[in-house]
Amino acid sequence: SAAAAAAAASGGTKRLRPPAVIYASRTHSQLSQVVRELRSTRYRPNHAVLGSREQYCVHPKVKTNGSSASDINAGCNKLNKERKCRYRNNLEGFVPDSNESGGAGGAGGCGDDGDGGTFGSQPVLDMEDMLKMGKQRKVCPFYYSRQRLEDAELILVPYNYLFDPEARKTSLADVNWENAVLIFDEAHNLESFASESASFDLKGIDVAGCIGEVGRAAGYLQMMGTEAAADGPISMDNLVKLKAIFLKFEKYMETALPKAGGSFDGEYIFKVLREGANITYANY
Repeated sequence: SAAAAAAAASGGTKRLRPPAVIYASRTHSQLSQVVRELRSTRYRPNHAVLGSREQYCVHPKVKTNGSSASDINAGCNKLNKERKCRYRNNLEGFVPDSNESGGAGGAGGCGDDGDGGTFGSQPVLDMEDMLKMGKQRKVCPFYYSRQRLEDAELILVPYNYLFDPEARKTSLADVNWENAVLIFDEAHNLESFASESASFDLKGIDVAGCIGEVGRAAGYLQMMGTEAAADGPISMDNLVKLKAIFLKFEKYMETALPKAGGSFDGEYIFKVLREGANITYANY
């Protein structure tokens, strides 16, 4: 390209970004074991350990003992929309100390090799380390991990971040997948995990939970005020209609489906949705 030719003519060189290494495991506890092993080496890659708001939030008014995942997501989004989350705001210009994690200096006390910090003194942090750092330094571990993702050479994620299309579009949207290296820990679990990911259990308690979520959403809508509600994609009328659909569906499950439950082919769910909630291809 012209830019590359100009750089070559001027003697400048453009450093190529190495392919991302994405390490996936079933649980965060297994990922933490990997981080501990990494900490015992000289290697200090730019890395990110991804998790949910529910796992990473340290804001005492957002994450309380009784808060659900949806409560935390809603509270987080509200504060950040108003730029009132001091934990996220404190990330501006934030640099973690090299001793944020135990043994961050690495085996043998290595120094920077001048190649972008691969063997530098940046801390190697797992989820527990970032939670501790967030509470002590008053910064948000969730958004800190997202910031680290931008330049990460090593990305540690649970399986579901790779199997879930929405997670790939959101949490992993900034990943350069070209020439990326995927490593699956305990890959013999992939078949069962893929099967579980493509299946689901539908229980009465799940529908009851949906009804409760709609009620909480209505409460958040009222809390945000009529002006904010009018500008948003969700209206109170729509929530009332949605709750009515769930109530009808809950009654259908109690009266029309086998009491003992059962396993069915995937097509069966369309029959259930059509009869129980009047949801079809035409109106979905």
